[in-house]
Amino acid sequence: MNKKAIAWLYAELPKLVDKGILSADAADRIKQYYGPTEKTPAAKTFLLLFSLVGAVLMGLGIILILAHNWENLNRPVRLIIAVGLLAATQLVTGLVIRFKFDNTPCREGAATLQILTLGAAMALVGQTYHLTEDTSAFLLTWLFLVLPLAYLLNSTSSAVLYTVGVNLWAMEGTFSPGKQIAWLLLILILPYFFRLFKQDPYANSTAVLGWTLNISLYICFAATLNHYAETFGLLIYGALLAVNYMLGVKYFSDAPAAWRAPFKVIGLGGSVGWAFLLTFNGFWQQLQFTTIDIVEATLVISLLIAVARNIIQLARQQRRYELAFAFMPIAVNFAYLLQLWDPSGTTATLLMNAYVLFIGIHILRAGARNFSMGRINLGMLIIIGLILARFFDANFSFIIRGLVFVTLGLLFLFTNLVLARRQGRQAGE
Repeated sequence: MNKKAIAWLYAELPKLVDKGILSADAADRIKQYYGPTEKTPAAKTFLLLFSLVGAVLMGLGIILILAHNWENLNRPVRLIIAVGLLAATQLVTGLVIRFKFDNTPCREGAATLQILTLGAAMALVGQTYHLTEDTSAFLLTWLFLVLPLAYLLNSTSSAVLYTVGVNLWAMEGTFSPGKQIAWLLLILILPYFFRLFKQDPYANSTAVLGWTLNISLYICFAATLNHYAETFGLLIYGALLAVNYMLGVKYFSDAPAAWRAPFKVIGLGGSVGWAFLLTFNGFWQQLQFTTIDIVEATLVISLLIAVARNIIQLARQQRRYELAFAFMPIAVNFAYLLQLWDPSGTTATLLMNAYVLFIGIHILRAGARNFSMGRINLGMLIIIGLILARFFDANFSFIIRGLVFVTLGLLFLFTNLVLARRQGRQAGE
């Protein structure tokens, strides 16, 4: 049970005790079982940040000092320094595990220092003995050595740095089938993320790692699978974003703030942004139907099945607001069919324009019903963005364009003013 649900339960306990449904002792035992609900104080968060910054500065300082005097040191001294650094950080890590494991800043600081020192020692030994100049091999070895720290120290910073390292390794060099190992590397860190999610899906650590993993998904996808997405790439990325959004709806629907629901935010923003890009005719004019690769076909079928499955689930739950975004890859799929009929891309472009307009109106209506200024502004931004995009496609004078800008701006301000007054009247009633 997450902290939000526990807080709600604790608020209900006095009512249950007053009505005789629960005894006072039973209510106390419930509180003892679930524990306190306090969020991480600001002081603790700053302490964690200072610990991480301190570890990074120490690691960089050691590297700079060694780099300055490196040429004056012989091989045995260099080896002793590298091994000594590793031994010192290992000792610090062991002491933290033994005496300060419950102290989050100590754990995160020790893990970060260990990672930097490990990379520095590997680079020093490799440079001294000319072991390898292969950056890809260096990164891969470093990643496998960093991974255990996330689990041993329960360190989110290690997990984040590891995930960033996977992205760097995937993007390094040219495309090769061996780059598919990136997916295995990402899978290896997922148990740690699931552990954080089970503890509290809306905790700071869960959100930070969630954002990192979400962004990494698309980076690794582009680095390893974009080669197989020459024909249906527009559909594949659209379906991937839709699945991302629906996972966010399913598991992060009660997020207290948008930044604590990365799956939902990236999926929604990406779906709307991707659909908007496909309103430009140039994307469809460049589309060429070539021979379909088996990997590409598998990706398309798998993602569309996942989309269809989640659409059915949302429909059963009557979640009409979310359904509109889930249908984005379906719209793109129909656009592909229209492209076969009309290779100029005109009809596919018209369909995507109609879909984005529908999305904008849909968000605007939902915001008006719930008096949500955020949704209203988002809906208006989408509609205005679509109008401006089509406006600049045509040849109009600067005066006409200026008048359109002024009109849209006034409409935007007027709508917000009217809704703000309605909210104020309702609040006063």
